[in-house]
Amino acid sequence: MMRFFSKSPRPGPVSEQKQEVRFTAADAALALEQRGPRLLEFVANCVEPQALGVEIGPFDRPLLTRPDWNVRYADVNTTDDLKYLAGRSPLRHVEKVVEVDYVLKSVSLPRAISGHGVKFVFGSHVYEHIPNLLGFLRDIATELGSGGTVIGAFPDRRYTYDIDRPRTTLGQFLDRHARDISQPDPQTVFDHFYHNREVKAGQIWTKGADHGAPRRFSLGHAQEMMQQAQTRYVDVHCNVLTDQEFVDLTEVFPELGINLGLHALVKTYRPLHEFHFCLKVL
Repeated sequence: MMRFFSKSPRPGPVSEQKQEVRFTAADAALALEQRGPRLLEFVANCVEPQALGVEIGPFDRPLLTRPDWNVRYADVNTTDDLKYLAGRSPLRHVEKVVEVDYVLKSVSLPRAISGHGVKFVFGSHVYEHIPNLLGFLRDIATELGSGGTVIGAFPDRRYTYDIDRPRTTLGQFLDRHARDISQPDPQTVFDHFYHNREVKAGQIWTKGADHGAPRRFSLGHAQEMMQQAQTRYVDVHCNVLTDQEFVDLTEVFPELGINLGLHALVKTYRPLHEFHFCLKVL
């Protein structure tokens, strides 16, 4: 049975906000402070104690830490690569960079964990970047096997710079899966940059959606990145969904041969810009 959780008394779309009680700056600060602990609790409720898991792309901010969790870390970069990148960013901490167990530069995560007894994977703001999401979910479910779990925090397009991008349609998901793409399509790259708006989730929750917010990139830049995507991997948001649109996608998994079902969901709630999901291998 699927479980819907609401960690806030005031979840729901922007259009519902006029009916809400006053939400103060202190309320927002508390919700943001509690985001990590709540997500950690959500993960704990979805997996068996001591089950072997993999956190994807934690960089220097893992949610699941050793030795509290039986967890391994996966990233497209090596540990040394991440430390180099962290050293060049004022927002990162070299001493907190995780030791990468699975380097995904030339191998997919399902193949990397094959035969290792992994029972769950977790990613925060990772799955929206996967070019062929249906193929990934199909393969990871096969590797995890009975009792396996896929957990994530996924950005809700209504509250991010994707605010003007339409949902990724089922047809697009199916087309990418049929072509088994391994990098984002040039059109997807163009849309990511051209429709990228300067927005903040807190302001959207408070004042409503501002579709006139400035674009972060010019048309020329979007075209340039689209051209680059013809010959190299350009990392963008490939999968653009709201919480309900994600639910809709999971409902067709059985017909697509994807052996996963939606077990639990925390809908996007104020003032966050993400929803949390838990998929179980059927």
